[in-house]
Amino acid sequence: MNKTIQSVLWIGLAEILFNLSSYVVHFGTGRILGPDAYGRLSVVTTLTVMVIVLIGRGVPSAMTKLVSGYETADGDMVRKVKKDAAFLQICIILVVTAIFFFLAPLLAHFLNDPSLTYLFRLSSLTIPAFAAAAFHVAFFAGLQRFGIQAVLKIVRAVSRTVIIVGFSVLWNVEGAVIGYIIVPLVVFFVAVLYNLFVVEKTLAPSATPHATTPSFIKELLTFAWPMTLFFVFYELFSTIDLYVVKSITTDDYLSGIYNAAITLSRGPYYLFFAFSIILFPVIAKKVAQKKFHEQKFITET
Repeated sequence: MNKTIQSVLWIGLAEILFNLSSYVVHFGTGRILGPDAYGRLSVVTTLTVMVIVLIGRGVPSAMTKLVSGYETADGDMVRKVKKDAAFLQICIILVVTAIFFFLAPLLAHFLNDPSLTYLFRLSSLTIPAFAAAAFHVAFFAGLQRFGIQAVLKIVRAVSRTVIIVGFSVLWNVEGAVIGYIIVPLVVFFVAVLYNLFVVEKTLAPSATPHATTPSFIKELLTFAWPMTLFFVFYELFSTIDLYVVKSITTDDYLSGIYNAAITLSRGPYYLFFAFSIILFPVIAKKVAQKKFHEQKFITET
């Protein structure tokens, strides 16, 4: 439990820093772009983030659950889970990104602002970039390597502050959208290096070779689809008010002011989100090991 408490503290610290960077980004882009352009940016990025949830929480969370049951003691199975999850994730990324790109004119039409089409299509590149980074973060969570998760969170916090705000100075709204694409790629690059030089060296071959290597595709999908459905509706209900404001008023200024207000109000939620990041793989491991008394103690505590 001491390890769990330390992990919560590290992830919590990283989460606080990340939230502070989020406010810096919103304040910075709001000041630099002005309320009107900030409103356009908010509508585009908020809708893109909602789509990202579709691929960033489902299969990766399922992978976290399955990997937690094996850990480094069964490296062959861990690699197989990751391989199957990567296959599913890539397929979903390609389909969702293509759909979002080609539906951009329709989305802009629903928001009564056809000029948003270009920004939606540019923002579609954020989907594969974020999904690639989220996939590795989920993999490390399954291995309960919370230290690197905290590092990746800090890397994302620092890079988004520098890149998004800096690019908005140079290229206005388009620059800020490009910044949202580049930031997860930075996280992805760091995660790949860590996986290559650290994680792969600790994944020992299975002590008892498996006669056949099972496919985890069905198990991943079974766990992923209800979670994905939940988060899609959760994000939709959490952000639909911004789209309604934009659609009804067609006013970028009011959209910017409204988004600034709701962003400030969500601070406490994001601070407590760290607990779910830690507890999910820990509980999944206890269930896989059939240590239900320890799992019950963790959830009740």
